[in-house]
Amino acid sequence: MAGKSNQILQLCDAWRKIAYGNDGSLRIGRESESFRLLENNIRFHDLDFEEIQAACIGLNRVLLFKGMNTIISSDHAFFWSWIAEVLLNRDTGYFTEKEEDIKKLFLTCTRASLAEIQNPQMEWEEVAKRNDLMEFNTSELVKNRNLILAYLSFPLLEAILKKACHNYVDYSGKVLKDFEIRGRRGKTGRRKRDQSYGPNGNGRKYTISSLGDLLILLYDNVASQDLKDKLTSIRSDIEGIDDSEDPFYVIYGWRNSSLHGQAGYPTIGGTLLNIAIIIALDVIKDNYDEIRQCVWDRVQWDARSYTSTSSRPHWSYYPPYM
Repeated sequence: MAGKSNQILQLCDAWRKIAYGNDGSLRIGRESESFRLLENNIRFHDLDFEEIQAACIGLNRVLLFKGMNTIISSDHAFFWSWIAEVLLNRDTGYFTEKEEDIKKLFLTCTRASLAEIQNPQMEWEEVAKRNDLMEFNTSELVKNRNLILAYLSFPLLEAILKKACHNYVDYSGKVLKDFEIRGRRGKTGRRKRDQSYGPNGNGRKYTISSLGDLLILLYDNVASQDLKDKLTSIRSDIEGIDDSEDPFYVIYGWRNSSLHGQAGYPTIGGTLLNIAIIIALDVIKDNYDEIRQCVWDRVQWDARSYTSTSSRPHWSYYPPYM
């Protein structure tokens, strides 16, 4: 792994070591914040493909604490806003014309993750004035941005998985090709039973609705070795907060726990969004550097236009504030 990729992971691990107490509490202060990526001149638009993957893995790692009481940082906001610029850019070609609904879902998840982000250089009086001018219902909606992201991230990840596994399953969940989901055993001994899928039934399930099974399908049958390595890292990080069963089924269980208000919304929403991103990035890995430069050129053009017109275009995401 290249030097900057290692630096990114080391910074995230250092932040986690300082901020995460043995009792599960967060201890955020000057020392921990000195290890943030932005504080160390990591600029996401400058990163190559390997480095942007490392940023996704590292920033996901700092979301995963046993108490699931993490805080989404400016690092996350800048990373997610850059990824939105890349994946939602028409010239990137990740979303097809027939996938407009998924594209809008990704867009909405991104907007939820960025809602209420504030420029730290803005005077508090100006921040208060802006908040006072916000329409009441909009203000209340923004306050629940983490809940919104958590709930919308489940169908987003499901759609991204079905897109990646299109040879095996369509967007409705209909199975197109035979495959097996091998049961996994957690460290506590709990085992998920084996499951057979096939388009013609005959003792096999012909539709798939389990997010856990979709993740296993991707991991075992579809993912490139590079993507599989990244997913293995994420699996290990999730196992660090819950080893009761396979990490992919821990994620599946989060849907029920979130419905019953028993889980941390920033952890759920942020983690699922990052998994969707790491899967999507694998599709454009061969021409990511070319895409990156084109997107950055457009971002700079939009920024110049915003400066002259004071009207930021609705398709603009990065940086999350100007």
